[in-house]
Amino acid sequence: RFPEWARKAQRLNEDYLDAISEPGDGMVAAAPRFYAESVRFHGRTLSLAALMAEKRHFVRRWPDRRYVVQDGSPRMACSVGTSSCIVRSTFDFRAANPRNGARSQGVAELTLEISFAGPRPVIVSESSRVLRRFAPGPLSAAASTRPGA
Repeated sequence: RFPEWARKAQRLNEDYLDAISEPGDGMVAAAPRFYAESVRFHGRTLSLAALMAEKRHFVRRWPDRRYVVQDGSPRMACSVGTSSCIVRSTFDFRAANPRNGARSQGVAELTLEISFAGPRPVIVSESSRVLRRFAPGPLSAAASTRPGA
C-alpha cells in the first residue's frame, strides 16, 4: 500500500504545484479538486469555500507565480493508522504583481498531508514556510511565499 500511496501523493503534490503556478484565476478554478471539504490551512481549519476565498485573495495579490520543486524533493512519510502521507517539498518561488510592482522570490518548503481515506486522495492539511528570500528578479518569472495563500 505504501508504494502506491507514495506515488499518488507525489503526483498530487506535483500537480498541485503546477496548478498554483497557473496565471490568474486558473489556479482558483483548479484548486477544489485537490482538497477535502475541510482543510487545516496554515494552522486554521477552513471549509473548502473559505479556502477558495483565501486562494482568490492570493491570486489578486500575486497574479504571476512560478513554483519549481528542487531536485531531491519531495520527502514523504505514510501512515496506515491515519491513511495518509505527509509530503514535504522544497521549491524555488517567484511571485509578481505587475499592477503595483510587488515582487517576491526565494526558497520555501511546502508541507501537505494527503488523505487516502476516501475515494480519491485529497489534501487535508497544508502549510509552508520561507527558507530564504532573494532580491526580486524580473517580472516575467513569478510565485509567492505561501503557495496558494
